[in-house]
Amino acid sequence: MGKACQLRSKCVTICSKIAIRMPQEVLIRSPTHPACISPDYVVVTEDRHQALLDALRKEYKRIFPQEDLSKDDYPRIVSHNHFDRLQATLSKTKGRVVLEGQNDRSSKMMGMTVVDDISWDDEVMKEYVQSTWSSRIQYNGPLVLTTPAYPREIFGPILPIVKVRNVNEAIDKLQGSTPLALYVFSRSPEFVENVRKNTQSGAIVTNDVLLHFTIDALPFGGVGESGVGSYHGKRSFDVFTHERSGVTTPFWYVRKSTLIELLCGA
Repeated sequence: MGKACQLRSKCVTICSKIAIRMPQEVLIRSPTHPACISPDYVVVTEDRHQALLDALRKEYKRIFPQEDLSKDDYPRIVSHNHFDRLQATLSKTKGRVVLEGQNDRSSKMMGMTVVDDISWDDEVMKEYVQSTWSSRIQYNGPLVLTTPAYPREIFGPILPIVKVRNVNEAIDKLQGSTPLALYVFSRSPEFVENVRKNTQSGAIVTNDVLLHFTIDALPFGGVGESGVGSYHGKRSFDVFTHERSGVTTPFWYVRKSTLIELLCGA
């Protein structure tokens, strides 16, 4: 039986000279419907930084012209605890909020928030969580397992923006990181290939986000800190299938071996 385990990761989006489409629509929509493969932060080169911010503001007004808290079609945060967690994350950042929607704790409604001027060591980038598990099994006392601290996905409508000089700076910072998904927006094939060859991730998508998850023919899974193995389509069947080994020694080989042993006096 195979193995497939999806773990935590902070999915990253890298933007350079924008390709067929600007990423503002997918970047605005994705964090408001958080998932494990939603963009967790955006890395943008200096030449596209301001253009991206302007596009995000414009797109937000187009998608959400009026934030009516009474509407049920605007997603809510799952609980008040997570609403407070997201607000606490924003209070810790040293970045600059350049776009902020309405917030209402009573209805757990939180508008899209874009935070610019984020450094790699900002609190919103390095928020860590540690889990402790207790077992009912007793062996000279209860068995308590504590997992290593790991970076937590934001899982909310917060989009940090990290500005870099060039793609090589972004690649250097991503060394050793293995996100579940890596999204690249660029019209330059050389730019995309440079990112692909010099990074590791569970999946890489060019000029879109989340799309790979919808294609059954593609394996879905992580690598390193984001998971092991994959599933979807036939791979989901293979994960729960044991490949049983079997070997049969032919009768003539047994007879021949026995004859040789007799002749040799064994």
